[in-house]
Amino acid sequence: MSFRSTLSFTLIVLLTCVTVTSSAQERRYGAIRDASLPDWIKPAPPITPQDGWDDYVDLSPNFPPVGNQGGQGSCTAWAVAYYYKSYQEWQEYGWAYTDETRCSPAFIYNQINGGVDGGSSPSEAFQMLCENGAPPYGLMPYTDQNCTTLPSEEAFYAAIPYRSQETFYFPVHQDLEGLKAHLLNGNAATFAFTVYANFDNLSNFNNIYCLADINGDPRGGHAVCLCGFDDNLVTSDGVGAFKVANSWGASWGDAGYWWISYECFQSYFVTWEYAYYCTDRIDYNPTTLGIFRVNHSDRYSLAYTFGVGDTQSPTWSQSFFDYGGSHTPHPYPASNIIVDLTDAMPYLNQSSANDVYMSARDLRGWNGHSGQIIDFEVVQLEWPAVGEAEDLPVAIPDNGAFAYSELDLSVGVSTSISGTISGTLAASGNPYYVMGDLIVAEGSSLTIEPGTELIFFDHYKVDVGVDATFTADDVHFRPLISAVGWAGIRMDGSSSANSVQNCTFEYSKATGEGVEGYGGALYIKDCDPLVSANAFQDCKADKGGAVYLENSEAALEQNVFTANQASQEGGAIYCSNASSANIGQNYFDSNHASSGGAIYVEENSNWIETNYFIFNEASQEGGAICVNGGATPISGNIFVDNHANHGGAIASLDGMPGVHGNEFYHNSAQQGGAVYVTSEGFYFSENELNDNSASTGGAIYGYETYIYLTENTISGSEASNGAAINVWFSEITADQNCFWDNTATGNGGGIYMLVSTADMKNTLFGGNGANNGAAIYQISSDLTMINCTIAYNEGQTQSGGIALSNGSTAMLMNDILYFNTPASIFIDANSACDVYYSDVEGGWEGLGNIDASPMLMGYDDFALADWSPCIGLGISELQVGGDSFIAPGFDMDDALRPQPAGSDPDMGCYENALGSPTAVEPEAATAQPEEFALHGAYPNPFNPTTTIQYDLPVRSLVKLSVYDIAGRQVRALVDGYRDAGYHKAVFDASGLASGMYLLKLDTGEFTDVSKMLLVK
Repeated sequence: MSFRSTLSFTLIVLLTCVTVTSSAQERRYGAIRDASLPDWIKPAPPITPQDGWDDYVDLSPNFPPVGNQGGQGSCTAWAVAYYYKSYQEWQEYGWAYTDETRCSPAFIYNQINGGVDGGSSPSEAFQMLCENGAPPYGLMPYTDQNCTTLPSEEAFYAAIPYRSQETFYFPVHQDLEGLKAHLLNGNAATFAFTVYANFDNLSNFNNIYCLADINGDPRGGHAVCLCGFDDNLVTSDGVGAFKVANSWGASWGDAGYWWISYECFQSYFVTWEYAYYCTDRIDYNPTTLGIFRVNHSDRYSLAYTFGVGDTQSPTWSQSFFDYGGSHTPHPYPASNIIVDLTDAMPYLNQSSANDVYMSARDLRGWNGHSGQIIDFEVVQLEWPAVGEAEDLPVAIPDNGAFAYSELDLSVGVSTSISGTISGTLAASGNPYYVMGDLIVAEGSSLTIEPGTELIFFDHYKVDVGVDATFTADDVHFRPLISAVGWAGIRMDGSSSANSVQNCTFEYSKATGEGVEGYGGALYIKDCDPLVSANAFQDCKADKGGAVYLENSEAALEQNVFTANQASQEGGAIYCSNASSANIGQNYFDSNHASSGGAIYVEENSNWIETNYFIFNEASQEGGAICVNGGATPISGNIFVDNHANHGGAIASLDGMPGVHGNEFYHNSAQQGGAVYVTSEGFYFSENELNDNSASTGGAIYGYETYIYLTENTISGSEASNGAAINVWFSEITADQNCFWDNTATGNGGGIYMLVSTADMKNTLFGGNGANNGAAIYQISSDLTMINCTIAYNEGQTQSGGIALSNGSTAMLMNDILYFNTPASIFIDANSACDVYYSDVEGGWEGLGNIDASPMLMGYDDFALADWSPCIGLGISELQVGGDSFIAPGFDMDDALRPQPAGSDPDMGCYENALGSPTAVEPEAATAQPEEFALHGAYPNPFNPTTTIQYDLPVRSLVKLSVYDIAGRQVRALVDGYRDAGYHKAVFDASGLASGMYLLKLDTGEFTDVSKMLLVK
């Protein structure tokens, strides 16, 4: 950007930052009086109207929309940046006001407030404007909830063309005519005044601030922007007033505007002594920039100086960020800061080496905060030249001493390239300075050899033409200034023999409308290149932050995608009509988008396999992957700590994707911590989901969809309702799944169903918890369960197993529902549950049902012991009301059911190989164990009793004892001979304190120890 107008700027210094509450709305002031006028602020020269004197002017129709500083004391920054500077740029360009044409008040306020919302000094606001400028609002939006976030590197860079030149002052009380002439010349101004009670409700005084109306004590000072005057306006003080824009929103005053009488304006009682204005840099384009990064825990205490020549006697120097006042320590973010060193150009020599330095000094030493200069470089855009410091890092001491970093800035050896290019770029020409777009013409070829470095001096691209061949191997593509970026490589109809391998892509940005904004680093359309073993970092686009694919069968393999961003979809990769692109063995870390934090697939059937996704994020759907159409296979991937609003790892919005053999850990969302499904179908098999969380649907959330689940394990999930799965208006078919240790603070520790149906076989629910329905909670839903096991689940109210409400139904066959608290089944008056050939604790009416301990192998082993009463008591086929229900031919572990063939199946999800229960106690069973074993306690944790099982292959002298953690024996459970066989003993811990206990089995030939936890 450049600036061509000779506009000016004024502001009165204020005394304090005050909060006033009026009509239940918080309103802040917020300027701090300068102790003295800085020497660099000069008296204003005489000003006369260019078109002669007039009695009226109003600039407000061309002002930016009225803003609101809200609850922050940021009025000075609103006056300086938002109103004045935004209007000044309108004078130059005549553009409509958008987030790209208004200036950011947060950029000014957050850097000069000392890290606390206590207001800011006008002189420091002008100092910031002259040294650093002010960026577009969109690069640093204002919020009154944060006053310490530092600008991004991009915001620092974008602010520089808006730098002001010099600052001047009016003696306001003596030079009213000079200020009016300033306005008549079309220039806005600002001033500051003392606020009294009548100002809060100025609409009661015709929105005119007058001396005659002032009452009460002064409340503080307030900075505002002057936009006109009317010599004929009648006020309570007389005739004549200035028109002013306030920063309290359009609902205050006259749509945010008000008047101040001339008498009030010239009163020492109200208006502060000085008004300030600053001139603009005309047609300004920076040529020399300093880029640095600092690690320090108290950024507001540091001041910097950049200079040319010797550090003690430089030929030129300029200070930055040298602000005083009170402060609160805040650390620097891990990003670069850019300052303008163009004023040093007269002191730099293009034909020789130049010594350039930066110094950092802690203005508030001895306060326990120290740090380092991490990076420092200077770029000269016209020669061109780049200088990088080699003495880093440099410690910044906590004693007020200067820390210096020095570099050499010289043209050196380089190769400048631009325009049409072909042939070969070799590393011997390094570095290649790209000074314009590179074009590989139609039918030609360009090979970039290993070790080559291309540095883009502005936002230039590499355009690979139709049928052109592009080969890059071990090449580093980066911009000179990361905030500017470069425009990436665009392959549209290029040769499918293209390959991009072992390359590094940094800070590439696709900008513009439509496809010009797609594919930050690579735009690939109608061709099928190999993209392998590359690193993509900090690339940006509207779609496909790093890579955009359209109608392409490209192979993307073994690449690393880090911190790429898309404002719309596909933080790293966007696939559009790429019917068979293979995305495999890639690493995706900290990518971000609106949808598809790492990958977005639209109407495609790409293969996404064996990738690793970590810390990716989407503000809407699919923290790692979002599928919107097609039948994309997603297999063998690992998803860790990804996040989104819907679907922390995967969101399936449309189509019928297949998700197979993946692992999901610690993903989170509002809905569907791991997976969010609204597509017509979703096939989910052999996946492991551990410790995922969401507000609803800790692991999976489905809405108006069909979900097929087979051989999945979902454990450790958390949610309010549906810790593992939450479905609305959906259908579930499930076989051979395990729901273990999931917890809902509301209902449905395993599954929460609303107006949905579920058909489940060979499915296990164990150790889940919820308020009600710790395994399954149904609302107006229908459930069929065959050969399922629901055990050791805990509900807080009615059911630790299944809870049916609001007209729900359930048909249970061959199931085990035992050891659930407080009950295994709860139904309300409007629901029904039919149970057949099942083992239900507490009993349940129905054909073939029993109520007996199922003799499971353990708390974490739900197979049936050989003496279980559930063996052989199931049924192979059941006719109910004209419907036929058939037991599955395989069990949870794919063992044949029933065993032996021709017998009746077992109850529960595991089939025991014996085929029928033993008729004798375990001690007398004919089948003998083959080895000694201590199976430990069950349940564990327990209160107050638990059962211990142990195996003896031969008759033995058994000592089974319990010890506390200090090694003291607290109970002898068995002390004598026992025959070979399967044995059990009961430990009653009544009278013992909660805590860890040790269980020891000693037979002389065999010793083993197991832990037990007593929780009372």
